[in-house]
Amino acid sequence: MAETLSGPLDVLASGFAYAEDPRWRDGRLYFSDMYGGKVHRVDLAGRVETVLDLGDGTPSGLGFMPNGDLLVVSMFERVLLR
Repeated sequence: MAETLSGPLDVLASGFAYAEDPRWRDGRLYFSDMYGGKVHRVDLAGRVETVLDLGDGTPSGLGFMPNGDLLVVSMFERVLLR
């Protein structure tokens, strides 16, 4: 198990194809599973929820509008989704 300055690291969630681009918002961590074609969010208890399924798409970069709307870059399709 790896250690940080504040102590050991714990696995919060697992089983993703290629998880990347974590963004913290409203008490949950949002991240894209690029090769899984989905965007998920997870709470500190480890409950994972899929918030977007792009099917064959490749979600990559994430962001949020000032009103809270999720922004997703679908990398190989070269589009920005809201």
